[in-house]
Amino acid sequence: MPNYDIGDRVKIITTFRNEAGVPTSPSTFTGEYRKPGSAAATPITPVDGGSGVLTMTLPTFDVKGVWYWYVVGTAGVIAADDGFIYVDEKTTS
Repeated sequence: MPNYDIGDRVKIITTFRNEAGVPTSPSTFTGEYRKPGSAAATPITPVDGGSGVLTMTLPTFDVKGVWYWYVVGTAGVIAADDGFIYVDEKTTS
């Protein structure tokens, strides 16, 4: 997994599939992320690109550490995806 730097911004791309394995967009979906040092996740609205592809653009990284993300389809296609991104410490003052 690549590391990112403070100041970077990442787009998460998730593909949902129905029970037959065909890429299918959920009819209802939500997303969230949690930055290092935060006790609670922050909601973020995924964008439906069609054919099961949802994207979320995380905010610009402003703190080092592990950032977590989560996206879930709650109607139509019931599925979830999650992951994490490691952001390196800024090397200059």
